[in-house]
Amino acid sequence: DSTIYPVHVLSDGLLGLSLPPAVLEKTYKDLAQRKLEALVCNRGVSTVARPEVIVCAPSSRSQAAEALDKFARDKNADFIFISSHGRSGLKRALLGSFAETLVLHAQTPVMISGPHDTATPRLDRIIFPTDFSPLSKRAFAETIKIAGRLQASLTVLHAVSNPAEGYLSAGATLLGAGFIPVRNMMEKNVTRQEKK
Repeated sequence: DSTIYPVHVLSDGLLGLSLPPAVLEKTYKDLAQRKLEALVCNRGVSTVARPEVIVCAPSSRSQAAEALDKFARDKNADFIFISSHGRSGLKRALLGSFAETLVLHAQTPVMISGPHDTATPRLDRIIFPTDFSPLSKRAFAETIKIAGRLQASLTVLHAVSNPAEGYLSAGATLLGAGFIPVRNMMEKNVTRQEKK
């Protein structure tokens, strides 16, 4: 029963151009609006709002991300759902990642669909990776709300790094002890993180 707000951010920063806002609006906005409407029409979903194009120029990728986040906050959106191209290498260096920039700048929670994701009929399982930071704890509180609304199960994941079996301690080396086994340290660390 959620309302979906289809939106496209039309930004000279995302296009890698430097255009005056009037040119961007006059030349590209109508085309972007038609493309967005064609994308969402005849989907058989009654809760889709009228598609909107946000013109953001002159701008950078971060300003475009902030404009999308402001739109989401103005609509009181629970989260922003965005797809990622999954670029790497030279393409990523040249074109960057709008999804990543959005995650870094948005005050609204962001859900990203990767380029290889398969369609799912229902969002009923959520994995929440955490580093136990204060920011992660706030995000977890929001995730609990979303999981409740979706009636989804929630799995919390924390990865404990696994250092090499032994490491060289500068102090121990000075004392002639050499390598110190870390198995006990790892077991204590895992137990501590499980308690968290």
